Order: sequence, then C-alpha cells, then structure tokens
Amino acid sequence: MEQINDNQDWLTLFKKALLKIEPEINEGQRKMLLGHYSAPGMALSVKRLAEIAGYEGFRSGSLHYGKLARKISVAIDIIPPTQDQISIIAEWNGNQKDERGHGQWILYDEVAQAIEELGWVKIKNNVSQQDFPIPLGVEKPKEIISQTTQRERDALVRDWVLRAANGICECCEQEAPFESSDDLPYLEVHHIRHLANDGSDTVSNAVALCPNCHRELHHGKHKDELVENLYVCIPRLKRE
Repeated sequence: MEQINDNQDWLTLFKKALLKIEPEINEGQRKMLLGHYSAPGMALSVKRLAEIAGYEGFRSGSLHYGKLARKISVAIDIIPPTQDQISIIAEWNGNQKDERGHGQWILYDEVAQAIEELGWVKIKNNVSQQDFPIPLGVEKPKEIISQTTQRERDALVRDWVLRAANGICECCEQEAPFESSDDLPYLEVHHIRHLANDGSDTVSNAVALCPNCHRELHHGKHKDELVENLYVCIPRLKRE
C-alpha cells in the first residue's frame, strides 16, 4: 500500500472506493457514515457514531467504523496517516469536544463530496433555523425549601475507584474532560446500584465516570444498556 500523497485526487479515489465496497457495507456502517456526513460540521465522537448505528458502547463503534475505514483504505491502496483506521476518512480533533466532553472525528470534505456525487444523500441546503421567541423569564425566582436524605460514603472507596480509573472514564473510555482545582483529572464516582436502592458502597458497585456519562447513566435513554456494558467490561463489578 502507498503512503499518503498530497497530489492525490482524493475525491476520485473516495468515489471509486465507495462504489467498489458498497456491497460489503453493512447497515450499521452505512448509518455511521451518513450520520457523520449529516452532523454539524461533520464532527462526531465514536460514541455518538455507535449510538447512531445502534451499537452498544465506544468499543463497538470504534470496531465497526474502523472496519469500514479499513475497507476504504484497501480499496484506494493507501495507508492511513495514523494507526487508527478511521484516519483515512476523517481527522481526529481531541480539542473539539462534543456536549459530552468527547473528542471528535471530522469527516474529510472529499469523502462528503464523494457521498453526494454518488447520490447516497441529498446535497445539503442552507436552511435558516426557525426564529424562536426569547422567554421573559423570572427576575426574582421563588425560594423552594426541600429536605433530602443522603447516605454516608466511604472516602477510601471513592479514592480507590478514581485511582484505578487513572483519569479515564470507565464508560466512554475517554480522558477526563478537564482537571479539577487540585490538578487531578475530574471524574465522578457512580454507584451502579444506587445507594438509595440499598446498593453497597464498595469498589464492586462503583465506577469512575466523566460528568456526561454520569448524567447519561442517571437520565439517558440507553442507561440500561450502558450499565450492562459496564458489567461486561469491568471484571471487578458484581451485580447486586
């Protein structure tokens, strides 16, 4: 296979490659590619790409999109610029984070144009967004007094879980989105079976999560699937 050459006619190469491998592209991979094309700025994290295709978790998304990129790489007979196969069709930008704090892949313009010229999608139109009226809001919100009950937590368990994670979210497997005031990667400890539901405060029931994954495990549409994936991927966890 050849190395990348700036003089390559990338549009032609991608069109030929996509035509050649089209019969081999499965439904999930097609959803990921077209979802990537349709995203704002053509930027998406691997986790979001996986969700678009209905795959569970970061690993599945990386595996299936990587296989598609590998097919394209072989079809054009060019080695990807990095060890990650996805780099043949998109550029990694760890600084351009999505709303969950995850770095994103930016689809190359030539890949997008190839998709359009092959008729796989309708060419994008610049449609102005609907003008939504700005709500007036409340200048002096009323006070609401509430009472909550919290469970005492073991600081040693919290510290152990955070140290074991080593700055990596145990759900999306991405680096912590920022450093806290003590210069350590910021992650939050989450109990798989909630303490309020009689879950134990032990390392076998706790994981370290980035803030976005933590919220998703509480409120997300796919929270049950994420929990199952954690049980599969983290040996220390035990069902309670």
